[in-house]
Amino acid sequence: MVVADHNRRVSTLAMCVLLAVLVVWGEVCLCQIPARPSTEEVHISVQLRRLSGDPVDHLSVADFRVSVGAQVFPLTLARPSLEKKTPGSVPTRLLVIFSPPAMQGANDPIPHAVEELDPIWSRGWQVGLLTPDGQLTPYTSSKTELRHLANQTLGPKQTYNDALQTLQTFPGRRLVVYMSDGQHKAPPGLAKAAHDAEAMLYDVGGDTFQNYTYGEAEKGSPPPLPSYGAGLYGPSPGPPFGGLTVVNNTEIWLAPAQLSIADVHNERSFGGAISDAIRDARNYYELRLQVPRKTAWLVLGVSVTGDYRLTAQAYTPGQNTAPGLVLLRSKP
Repeated sequence: MVVADHNRRVSTLAMCVLLAVLVVWGEVCLCQIPARPSTEEVHISVQLRRLSGDPVDHLSVADFRVSVGAQVFPLTLARPSLEKKTPGSVPTRLLVIFSPPAMQGANDPIPHAVEELDPIWSRGWQVGLLTPDGQLTPYTSSKTELRHLANQTLGPKQTYNDALQTLQTFPGRRLVVYMSDGQHKAPPGLAKAAHDAEAMLYDVGGDTFQNYTYGEAEKGSPPPLPSYGAGLYGPSPGPPFGGLTVVNNTEIWLAPAQLSIADVHNERSFGGAISDAIRDARNYYELRLQVPRKTAWLVLGVSVTGDYRLTAQAYTPGQNTAPGLVLLRSKP
């Protein structure tokens, strides 16, 4: 009986020690499991131009407002490098597409185009080429490497749609230059594919007169959005500044337009396209903010006087779906 009693006490003590160890181990494990963040980072790229095409380049973070309902989010503002690459600046990726007609002249245009890229290397741009025979180079920030890659067989033939996929998830400014011979139009789907990739398209050999359209600005087909005063989370008196009107991010502003410029620049030369792309860096703003996870919509307001055109796109640095945008502008 004494032995059995002793054994029971030992067993009970061992069980208590084991339970204590398991509790401590469980607490340690729970402490080591990282808590899922309640917010996620969202970037909003904003491009602002006057109706003549001139950049709106004087804005600061105080001129932008992003909100959901009554909640206004703190912002930081980043810009592309205007002269030399600087830490924290918005990166730029440029895809140059050479069409078969561009190769019909006496000289190969690719070496000449590589030389014309000299002004962008100090700015840290990434450049990739799609050759007429469908060879897509990796992106590089080196003239020497790009010259080398342009002469390589790099894999299976790629289409311009394949090439534009390399811009879809790039976290920064996206540009496309399409090289033709001035007599053949760009493929009908190229402008839409560039638009879907949120890329500015510079069409070398396109009709420069078509850069400008007269009369009322055309409008896209908007998705259903809350009407003014409805708000995203129930009735709302509207933002507290300036009596604003809700429009959507596929729609050109309601201000009367004498001249408006779309997201395609028709260019006379490759050098001219690069010069315009450098100048257009001045109209590019990137807003960075933290929002609650799975936020469906964000409301963007910008303080700009006069007539202008604004395009904006939200994206996330990761793989999560970005919120949609509702854009606000002051009533004319």
